[in-house]
Amino acid sequence: MKKAAQHGAAFFKKLGRFAGEDVSKGNPPENQVAANASPAPDRAIPTIDRHVDAFIAENQTFDAARLERRRATLNASECVSCARRVRAGKDAVPPDPHYVENQRCAFRGQMIEAGLFAPAMRGAYGRRFRYGGARQHNFSNGRLAATPDGLLLGCQRHEFAHLGVDLGRDNAVVITECKSVDDRTRDLPKNTHVVQVQIQLGLVRETSRYKPDVGIIIYLSASFLKVTEIPIRFDPAVFAAAERRARLIMGAASMADLPAEGRLAGGGECQYCPYVATCGACGETRIRDLHSDGPMEPRRVASGN
Repeated sequence: MKKAAQHGAAFFKKLGRFAGEDVSKGNPPENQVAANASPAPDRAIPTIDRHVDAFIAENQTFDAARLERRRATLNASECVSCARRVRAGKDAVPPDPHYVENQRCAFRGQMIEAGLFAPAMRGAYGRRFRYGGARQHNFSNGRLAATPDGLLLGCQRHEFAHLGVDLGRDNAVVITECKSVDDRTRDLPKNTHVVQVQIQLGLVRETSRYKPDVGIIIYLSASFLKVTEIPIRFDPAVFAAAERRARLIMGAASMADLPAEGRLAGGGECQYCPYVATCGACGETRIRDLHSDGPMEPRRVASGN
């Protein structure tokens, strides 16, 4: 508990630095709070909302080398996204001028994974839990890539019988994938997460000494941290389809050579795509709509965890 409090203090101290305040000196007098509570409307004062965004931007775990690696392969988490959108990202196509990306969902997932899931798994399973937290490993065959949230080694055949799973043998390996979701989400598992785990299973089997047959998606609700575990059994046909999709997307000369799947599926994904204007599949009227100054501006996308 003491360690958690120290982390919390460090967080708010760092947050205060963006506002130019020395929070280490304690709270200001009540009269000072009252005097500063209602600033003049014309003063350009950064809001707490902006401080949070600044903190997230400074503390994102993605580095340049990792982003470069992601551009070289089709990643498991993006396999079911629109082919044009994925390829545009690989080619570092500039986003639309009015596009604003919201990293908060991704950051929430990182905090839950690093601060709760990985430590809890290590505490429960010790050295049986591998490649979790800061020790995550990227498995790749040069076409597809995946980074599971952990591998659980030495599993007994009936260790997950409570999920209706028979691992078929003792000393089995199980992949774990942690996802944070809105508490109101009902339709689980999400198809994109199922495909992601199928690719993880295929790549771990293909590129390492481990041969997992089962992966478990662990959903943690964002508000109450309710846990929902969903087992996924490896399907070679799904992995083969992902391989074909990787060849299609990565083998194209550019996004223009790929189908506008977002538009063909009804345009829902186009609402959150950074490349609507470059793609052009939505038509000029639709593009003007998406880039209007109405309720949809600024367009914000919650990047996937």
